[in-house]
Order: sequence, then structure tokens, then C-alpha cells
Amino acid sequence: MPEHGSLQRKVLWTLLGLLSVFALIAVPLTMNNELRLRVAIQLGIAPGKDAEKIADGDDGTLLIVIPLDNDAVSSPTPWLYRAQFIAWPNQDGNRLENLETGAELQIPLTEITFIAANGDGSLILLRGPMADGSGDAAFTISPVSMELTQMASADAVPEVAGDWTTPTWEKTKGMCNRPSPNKRLVGCFDRAGTASYLAGDWQLDLLVWGDYEQQFPIMRGLGFLPWVGFAQDDSILYLQNEHGIWRIDVPEKILAKTTATEYVPATPVVIATPAT
Repeated sequence: MPEHGSLQRKVLWTLLGLLSVFALIAVPLTMNNELRLRVAIQLGIAPGKDAEKIADGDDGTLLIVIPLDNDAVSSPTPWLYRAQFIAWPNQDGNRLENLETGAELQIPLTEITFIAANGDGSLILLRGPMADGSGDAAFTISPVSMELTQMASADAVPEVAGDWTTPTWEKTKGMCNRPSPNKRLVGCFDRAGTASYLAGDWQLDLLVWGDYEQQFPIMRGLGFLPWVGFAQDDSILYLQNEHGIWRIDVPEKILAKTTATEYVPATPVVIATPAT
């Protein structure tokens, strides 16, 4: 009988130890959304292992995505989304990195508070406070030439035809609406509420343009739906929300299923804007 009691105690202590270990693991996973998502990604339960976080959400870095005008009849939305710049803050304002060419340019704005562009993305309007404390200012920049021009006043607009009143970030439509510039891919979001995720608030999938049954999970994330754009012939994907900026190389197995189409600007959208 004493031996039997000793065995029971050993079994009991073993079970208590296992329960303690389980609690040490399960409680943090239950309470910490970020930890739960990180574990899910590392275990391959959620997509995103290949996503590279290149900026934190609180360091002031800004992803500039340009919605290009497109033929709405053949597209999920009237726009195609090109990731054009990342603005890296520094003591002199912001350093603009061109995501297509790698060229860099300093702009003397401490913060970029307004962005607009013409329909083909050949000219971009940026507004914000000057780094020297002289007040607000407006600049235009050509992504091709990287020519930076200061406007006559902070509320001035370019003489080039385009929609200079609607901020770029307002040009979105629906959940499955992030087509790439060369019409190879479409970014499509699912929210946790509809997908019942155990980790993360949303998931970004890539669909093959014209064959939307081909759908590939790319990244699971937390927070608001991110601003999304494509660069380098649709081969690189950039995302930003309040948690940071990520860079993802689109897997070659996905690109191999697509056919690239050179971007051709749609009929320009001209919105009358009073000259200032």
C-alpha cells in the first residue's frame, strides 16, 4: 500500500507539473495577440514568415502609394496601386527613397500631411510643415526625374491636369481591391470576423489577375487594414498600417502564373481646381 500511495503522488505531481507548463504557455498566448500571431507565423499556421518589417509604427516613416487611373471596366477598382516612395524622417525633413529606381532625394518637410498625384503618377504633390519652422509648404516631385519643385504657396496646385484635391489614401474601394500596376496580381483582404482567425485581425491574399480562383495567402497581421502597393514589375509588395511597414518579395511560383501587362494610362481624370 505505501508503494501504491507513492506512485499516486508521483503521478499527481507529474500532472501538476504538466498543467503548470501548459498554463505558462497557454495564458500568454491567450492574452497576448501579438505573441499568438508571431507563434502562428513561425509554426506556419498563418502566412507571413517571409515578410520583412522595415519600419516600426512609431518612427514616422511613411509609405507613399500612388493610385494610378485605370479602365474600371476591366479592373476590380478604378485604380492600380504603385508603391512609389518611402519617406524616412531625419533632422532635415524626410529622405525620399524611390522604390522603383532606388534614387534618393531630401525634402525639407518634417512631416508629409497631404499627398495627391495625377492619373499616371508622373507628378506627385506633397504638403506639410517645413523643417526650418517657416510654416507649411507644398512641393511637386517627378518620380522619373526626381525633380523637386516648391510651389508658390502651401495650398497651390500644379497646372498639370489631375485630381489635386483628393488625397491618395482616400482612393480605395472594397476589400478585394488592390490591383498591381502591370495587372498581374490583385491584393485581397479577409477580416478575422469573416475568417475566424485564431491569430491576427486580417489576412492579405494575392489573386492572379483574370483567374481569381488562384489565391495565395501572403501575410496575416494586426490592426487596421494596411495601405498596399506593388513595385518592380509587381514583384515586390509593400504594406503599412499603424504597426509598421513590411516588404514582401512575391514568390516566383506565384509570378510564374501571371502575365505582365505594361501600364497604359487611362483617359485622364481632370478635376477643376482653382489656381492659387
